[in-house]
Amino acid sequence: MVRQLFALLSADGSKPGAGRQFMNPDLAVKCPQCAADVTRSRADGGTLCPACGTMIPPPADARASGLGSAKSFWILLLLPVLMSFWFLFYMPRWRRRVRLQARNLQRWQLHPE
Repeated sequence: MVRQLFALLSADGSKPGAGRQFMNPDLAVKCPQCAADVTRSRADGGTLCPACGTMIPPPADARASGLGSAKSFWILLLLPVLMSFWFLFYMPRWRRRVRLQARNLQRWQLHPE
């Protein structure tokens, strides 16, 4: 039953998570010169048109994909610095301030009648 479900969900009969059709679907584009249909993978660079041999450039989002890795690099670089600042400088001062406020609260003077 599970195999039938996977076969229904994917076009080529493979498991949906295992194939590249969900992560990297094929794109159908038209050649700008001869208007022929060209199928290509989204991850590849340019594609040659089989009809006229024209180079079709990659989509705009594929060209900017290198920017995402640079962002993740800076996040991974700055995250330990920010976390160390938080735990070594900010949190001790905050704890001191809260403990001082808790010590200076009024104490109840309750006596039984």
